[in-house]
Amino acid sequence: MRAIVIGAGNIGIMVVKRLIKWKDEVILIEKDKDIAEMLADELDCTVINGDGSDPETLKKAQVDEADVIIALTGNDQNNIIIGLMARTFADIKTLIKISRPDFIPISKKLGFDNIITPSVTASVQASYLTRGLNLLELVNMVPRKARFYHFSASETLHRKKIVDLAFPKDALLFAIYRQKDFLIPKGDVEIHKDDELVFILKETAIDELKNALGVR
Repeated sequence: MRAIVIGAGNIGIMVVKRLIKWKDEVILIEKDKDIAEMLADELDCTVINGDGSDPETLKKAQVDEADVIIALTGNDQNNIIIGLMARTFADIKTLIKISRPDFIPISKKLGFDNIITPSVTASVQASYLTRGLNLLELVNMVPRKARFYHFSASETLHRKKIVDLAFPKDALLFAIYRQKDFLIPKGDVEIHKDDELVFILKETAIDELKNALGVR
């Protein structure tokens, strides 16, 4: 896979290192010249000093040949612009980091399904830890072709029983978090609006699962 990562903050560096470990081809774009030069010496990937929201920088990174672009700058507006701009070059999978919760509905209306929300992710992780479930440990246990998918249940799923839902055969709902309660998803359990559903699935089943959940 060829991935372009924009923004060399803490999350950006962790993502780049994991992708390198997975033997992916990685291009890192960083606006700060000193940081870019330092990382070029430290990381086994291409590092470009430039503004990821600048079309010329994206052209230099050959965005039209990438499989995924991951916008992780410290500015939500820039990440949205980068995502929108990437679409003008190619039909490319786009992940954007959104720190402000009030920007999430706007991002979804713009068609971004893959939104990285540090505050939400941290709160969910902390909540699961209180129930003795460490999601980070699980992530490290699964092979590369397996994925975790986290979904907040919409109104269309409210009061539907798990047994009546047609999830892909290669996807398993293994946890439900409902406010302060941690539920084991047995067949007769009803899903409520805003339940946090956690799936483990094969990478190839992601689109099928999104269709089953009504994610657009």
